[in-house]
Amino acid sequence: MAQDRQTTNLLPTNLAAKILDFIMEEGVSLTNSGRWNHIIAENLLQGRVEGYIALLREMPKATPEGENRAEEIILEIMDYQRQHPFMEKPDPTILADKILDFIMKESGNLTNSRIWVDIVTENLLQGHTEGYIAFLREIAKEKPEAKGAAEGIILEILDYEGKLPGIDQMPISEVAKIDFVGNPDRDGTGGIYRGSIMLETMLQHTVMRNHKEILKQYDEAWMKSYLKDDFQPKVAVLQLGRGGQNRERGFLNQEQLKAALGEEPYCDNYELVYLRDCDRLETEEDRMKLNERLFSEFNADAPRPRDYYGHSLSVSDVIVIANDFGEQYAYYVEPDGFAKLPDDFLSHKMSAKIRNDLDIRQESMLYENIREFEEKEAISIIGAGGTAANRQAQITSDYQAIFEMADRRGAVMDMDALGYEPYEGDGFFLEWRQKGGGDENIFGFDGWDMVKDFVARVNLLQEKYTLQDLQKRIGGDYSIIEYGEFSDREVQTAINRFIAENTKEQQENIQYNESITFGGEEYKVIDRWQDNIATYAIGQLEDSEGTWYVARVTDQTEQYQGEYNYEYGMDKPARNDVENAHLDHISAIDIDRHEEEYGADGSRNFPNLNALSPEEEQEKLRQSIKEKTSPVEIDETLTPKDQLRQRLENGVRQVLDSNQFKNWLKTGGKLYYNNYSFRNAMLVWLQKPEASYVMGYEQWKEFGRNVQQGAKGAKIFIPIIASEKYKGGLYKNIKGNLNSQLAKDQSLANATYRLGSSSLEFTMNRANHLIGLKINGKEQRIFNSDEEARRFIDKAIIGKVPIGYNVGTVFDAKDVTVSQYLWVKHGYTKAEIAPDENGNPIKNKKGEVRIFNTPERQALFQESLDTRIAAKDPVKMQSLYDACVAASMRKGVPVSLVDQKDDSTLNGGASGYYSRKTNSIVIDSSLEITNRCAVLLHEMGHADLHKNLEALAKSMGEQRITNEMREVQAEAVAYATASTFGIETDTSSFAYLATYSLGFDLQDFQKSLDVIYRETQALTKDIKTELDLMGLNLDLTEKPKEMLEIETLQSLSAKYMDYESEQSGQVQMAMNELPNLIRQNAGNPELIEALKYQKENLENRRADLDVMLTAVENLNTATTRGQQMDAINILDAAMERINKNAVAFESLKEGYALAVDREKNSLKADFEQDPKKTLDAMKKDYPQLAKLSEAQLQFIAESKFVLNEYGELLREHPDEFAGKVTERAESLSRAASKNGTFVEVNNCEQWTDAPFFEKGTLCSPKIADKIVTGCEAQARKFSEEAEKNGGYFPYTKCDLTVFTPDKEGKLLSVNTNVNIGDGCQLSLKDHLEQICKGQDRKEVLTKFTDALSERADKRKLIVPGDKEPRDKEMQQKEESINLTGKEWGKLINQEKDKASQAQKGENTKNNLDSQRKHDDPGKGE
Repeated sequence: MAQDRQTTNLLPTNLAAKILDFIMEEGVSLTNSGRWNHIIAENLLQGRVEGYIALLREMPKATPEGENRAEEIILEIMDYQRQHPFMEKPDPTILADKILDFIMKESGNLTNSRIWVDIVTENLLQGHTEGYIAFLREIAKEKPEAKGAAEGIILEILDYEGKLPGIDQMPISEVAKIDFVGNPDRDGTGGIYRGSIMLETMLQHTVMRNHKEILKQYDEAWMKSYLKDDFQPKVAVLQLGRGGQNRERGFLNQEQLKAALGEEPYCDNYELVYLRDCDRLETEEDRMKLNERLFSEFNADAPRPRDYYGHSLSVSDVIVIANDFGEQYAYYVEPDGFAKLPDDFLSHKMSAKIRNDLDIRQESMLYENIREFEEKEAISIIGAGGTAANRQAQITSDYQAIFEMADRRGAVMDMDALGYEPYEGDGFFLEWRQKGGGDENIFGFDGWDMVKDFVARVNLLQEKYTLQDLQKRIGGDYSIIEYGEFSDREVQTAINRFIAENTKEQQENIQYNESITFGGEEYKVIDRWQDNIATYAIGQLEDSEGTWYVARVTDQTEQYQGEYNYEYGMDKPARNDVENAHLDHISAIDIDRHEEEYGADGSRNFPNLNALSPEEEQEKLRQSIKEKTSPVEIDETLTPKDQLRQRLENGVRQVLDSNQFKNWLKTGGKLYYNNYSFRNAMLVWLQKPEASYVMGYEQWKEFGRNVQQGAKGAKIFIPIIASEKYKGGLYKNIKGNLNSQLAKDQSLANATYRLGSSSLEFTMNRANHLIGLKINGKEQRIFNSDEEARRFIDKAIIGKVPIGYNVGTVFDAKDVTVSQYLWVKHGYTKAEIAPDENGNPIKNKKGEVRIFNTPERQALFQESLDTRIAAKDPVKMQSLYDACVAASMRKGVPVSLVDQKDDSTLNGGASGYYSRKTNSIVIDSSLEITNRCAVLLHEMGHADLHKNLEALAKSMGEQRITNEMREVQAEAVAYATASTFGIETDTSSFAYLATYSLGFDLQDFQKSLDVIYRETQALTKDIKTELDLMGLNLDLTEKPKEMLEIETLQSLSAKYMDYESEQSGQVQMAMNELPNLIRQNAGNPELIEALKYQKENLENRRADLDVMLTAVENLNTATTRGQQMDAINILDAAMERINKNAVAFESLKEGYALAVDREKNSLKADFEQDPKKTLDAMKKDYPQLAKLSEAQLQFIAESKFVLNEYGELLREHPDEFAGKVTERAESLSRAASKNGTFVEVNNCEQWTDAPFFEKGTLCSPKIADKIVTGCEAQARKFSEEAEKNGGYFPYTKCDLTVFTPDKEGKLLSVNTNVNIGDGCQLSLKDHLEQICKGQDRKEVLTKFTDALSERADKRKLIVPGDKEPRDKEMQQKEESINLTGKEWGKLINQEKDKASQAQKGENTKNNLDSQRKHDDPGKGE
């Protein structure tokens, strides 16, 4: 009865009437039954049915028939509940009141409104709402002022009926992402400006109570796109959008773009056609290498990636390398390399796309998802004619065919992985054969979808069945794989793939004849291996219930020798599962033995006493390390450099090995803003704004603290992180579940697997069996292969993604106290136990043991390191600081004291810094003077050592100087130098060095030692020199202002002489070049004037250098301190003048270079601006040009090919330019028709083996028209074949110019782009008729048409590089281009027949070869 009963008439009012009738029939008296009917119906709608079921079962029945009828009604109630699960709905009486109120207000009064409420309520309950909706719409139409209220009530009615889309169904994230890309800066006012037409449309189709949630989800999705915190460095390829003026921009270098269109590359003209992750590239050299690799990769004769949606990487494309959100580099592809574009080239819109991995395909999918929603819900979000609609139409129009080609390319790759290759015979890449095989085993598919399905089914076979299962099936055993479920080819392919992917050892394991006896059954061994501990085997048993597995381990160690069996049921174990199970088992045995030894009872009360505690293990490891790295005595016999090395290494070792440092590291991780996610950090801050270090109740005990009684903790989410028992287990589980869903339900188009209670869902599409990923119900990506999906799960899911959450409590450091005892369950040593008076451990009701709270445990909580520098005499330290500043200034590195609040770097926590960009040092002005000196010494070390990092790396033999190495070098220099002047930075420096040495081997000190030692000596000498000038000793005490020390004089003299030598060399070199430059430019007054200023500058510098030589001599021969200081002042003043003149000289050189460049480039610049005038001017220097006619010169002036191909020669080789253009102009007569008309091909794409036209071709109108006509026919045929097989053949862009002389002998020209194969013309004549509208153009068309009556003379086809026409090839080309479309079809069919007969023997082959000598139309034609 439960199966057969009718359930089609389960309206709540009807069911309510049945219940009410039965109750009244059984003797219960009720008044106002209509009202009771509404009450019961409402309860049914709200899911409140338990009371009625209980009442029907328990109330006394008058007859046995009453019992049966009660049971029937109960079943109907349960049926109704199953078919209509409870969903929260508005109260129908409230909605009825709203409808009536509106009707009465707008159309008049109704009498007995209570009855009307009941009537409307009943209609709502029964779903009769069409009349109300129609009536409300009619009122809205008649009364515009009531339209808003009417539409609001209609929405409420539709919402009540469940006809409005749920929020979770709406494409909110898609709309938000599209809006973000369109307006990444969120221009507008108020901070919450949305300005989204699509968002407003969604809001208009939902009730008001859902608006807040929609806006919330929209803003979250928008901000998610904006605040992506997982940016991976990327490389992107941008290509000009298809269509419009971009056709003219394509394949032009920047210079040509400027000349042709007067513009620079503009980002909005480009589309993002490819995107992939890459390594972070810090140097320009690395970025250029990547550009070169990409160019080679996307121009190689190999398949491009399946997610590449562009043509081969070509001139005018742009490569973008994005290291992070703010560091992005764009490079324009030029014919001879890559030109870096300005920093502002990338638009915010394009940056937003790159940030969100939104290539043109992913962008298209966003629109497709919205369109699917529109079709399903009959709601227009994108609309028609708006920005979004136009964008979607543009993508579909320009890229749909490319997307299809990419999908097919992916299918070819998948088939390649299965061991098949396309068969180059009949059928457009839909026929396949074994790679490297012959033509005897060719098979095909009816469309590309069938190819994808074949790949998916082979993958399913591999996942679902073992190799033995597949071999049984191919051998005719259908007991496991049913007949007809999979084809023989699918099964055989899976076998081949299975064998190819398994190692030799795994293949041999399958052949084992051994067995494992377990539970009275024989399990056949299917896998066996061994290590130095044991031999392992996995056994398999098949019976009527399924396949069962056990494992046997034969342990060979003395302590655990024997055989161990492990049962796995129907779950096949992996090798590591068996190994782990055995290790767990013998560990349990070991614990039992230890407990027996220590006398513990059977309940294992104190298992932690039997093994080393974590602290003991850590101490054991520390002692081991200490033996290898313990400090050594300073060997006084070593050189000062080696003694410095010993002091540095010892100091760092002591810090690294100190408990204080280790505890500081451990404690720092407990700062809540370091240790927790942003969400949990915010939860802690909101509940406890004053919090600092927070931990759980038990964790505080590890640090020797107890949480105070009554302390109020902060609630946080504790994630349950995704994990797996064995490698790849989660991936296999996900994929198996998805495949199982599709196999069980053939009507299911997409299978879905939710990861725990997370927002992540994995999907599988039946059409291609590719795995996809959804987040919050929105498609994020489709994995191109199973391997890609597996890698993603391993890298991004396992150990990272929470699949659920528990709620825990954490307490702040202010909530804890230090007590004498702690109660703990684990993490203690035997020595820590606080026993009772009998010496036994004390245990509480929770099973916790009382332990002493030792000082060592308390010391684990270490909030800070002692990095203080002992303050010294402030007067002396000020003198040292002044000397350091003077020494730095003398080397050209100014030092500034800056208030912390006025500098972002200082405000971020730095005490000072050296800027390579400005070559200056900045120090925090608030620092105490001793600390200020220490910081300045550190930054001076940076300034001296790290101004040129490449040179330093080269001198050290390193690839690069890391940040850690730079900091270690600078601080080591600061430590060694500061100690010379009595500043004790040991504590600070060694802690600093230890922090930067984490993961930085101490042996690297040796690599840097020479650098550190030399810099320490040089820096000390520089400071000592300045102190001597200031009248101070090394200990910063005053000394009599006597003669400068010999060492100071030597140091200063060496600096001055080094400077003089360097500058003198530069001056002399420049002076030597001047005579030649003057001779070369004798006829150019502008350049001679520039060289005159250079000579004056050099003479002034030479005079000052002579002054320096004299002053240095005076310095060293002075007899008084005053004479010495006078000499120093003269030297400093001369150096200042020389430096200024050196800067001025560079400006003069730059001005001269620009003038020379203008002179050299004037021909090219003049030719670009006025080619005819330039040619006339060149005649006197290049006589061959003077011999040309005016028409020939006019052709050279107007030819795009000449400008693009030969224009660069005007810079350095104008004679070569003159020769090439003269030769080309003289060949015009050979190509022109009798009336002088000819065609020049400026550029032509190549999609076939041979191009339709070679670039630079000159030919007669007849030849050009014949070639275009034949190629149009060929392209149409290719397109028909492609479309027949679900393929696509692109049209070919051809840029050409038609020239013809007018009555006065001047050339008229028409330049045009013919898209051969786009269906817009049948011939070149046809195309010209469409575009030639003006008077001059019509004259060109007339002359061109007249020339078509001439014979197609093969000699009138001139291809660059050919001296004479190619007779045989030309004959074939001429025959080809004269074929009609019908003849082309016939010829193609003939070639197909020939190919299919190729297997019949050598005689047939020879006949075919003979026939081809007459019929072959030529390669590529």
